[in-house]
Amino acid sequence: MRVLLCGVFAGLVAISANAVTIKNDGGRGGLNFIAITGEITRGDAGKFDRIVSTISGPTIVLLEGPGGLIVDGLNIGSSIRNRGVSTGVAVGAKCASVCA
Repeated sequence: MRVLLCGVFAGLVAISANAVTIKNDGGRGGLNFIAITGEITRGDAGKFDRIVSTISGPTIVLLEGPGGLIVDGLNIGSSIRNRGVSTGVAVGAKCASVCA
């Protein structure tokens, strides 16, 4: 399973300098995958909520980034918890500060 998640994560990551990318992959094998990469900034919690509200079923949020704005990061975390969504960080990926 770990290899599958790492492969999926590698396919989803879109690196962007100093800006977060939130991408819904649409799912594989009955699971939905959302990738959050980059630095979290103002408005990203709303962006995440809009994306996650369009999907149903088991979902995994894959995280990679240096952290970012604490308020939006905590709101994303609350949304993840309230929806019962799982999270993961690929082997070798960096998830620091509010990302964690």
